[in-house]
Amino acid sequence: MKPLVIIFDLGNVVLTNDHAFHSPEEIKQFCDYFKVTLDNLETAFTVAFPDYSLGKCTEEEFWQKYLFTARANNINIEFAKSFWRKHQKENETMLSLLDRLRKSYRLACLSTIPKEWLKFKRKKFNLDYYFETIISSGEVGVKKPDPKIYKIIIDKLNLPPEKLLFIDDTEITLPPAQEFGMKTVLFRGQEALEQELAKHK
Repeated sequence: MKPLVIIFDLGNVVLTNDHAFHSPEEIKQFCDYFKVTLDNLETAFTVAFPDYSLGKCTEEEFWQKYLFTARANNINIEFAKSFWRKHQKENETMLSLLDRLRKSYRLACLSTIPKEWLKFKRKKFNLDYYFETIISSGEVGVKKPDPKIYKIIIDKLNLPPEKLLFIDDTEITLPPAQEFGMKTVLFRGQEALEQELAKHK
């Protein structure tokens, strides 16, 4: 059965993830500026991001906690914010794929992303052109794989779950969607995704 709506995750699927850096050169620049190690940054992200992703703190509070936990030599929040925004990118040519898909399907987005970062990405990548609805953890206060967030998007789309196809790069987020009756695809790159989508025509 052909789905009526394809629901995309955002980070690591349509766009790069929510880290401030996505290449060895960017990592080095960020680490050198704050005089921190990548290991410390990764640990700090796991400490600071959960509350921010659920809308429990502001972006400034996130960066303060993140940089402090990473043992940065200075807490330059404005630099971190600017660096983050500069290095957010499209993943492969996924926006072109969305533009093609929207001619045959309704498209939606279900993402673990804070409010301020979604607002920035909506504008930079013109996300509302591609997606008729975007449900984000930062706005609704729950995130995947909590079943509540899948129920929110199902209710918003007002369709039987069997008519929905959910795409995410994280395996743990798929079973709750399947339990509701949604079809799912584990994202493993654009080429593999296009091959999977061809099976649902």
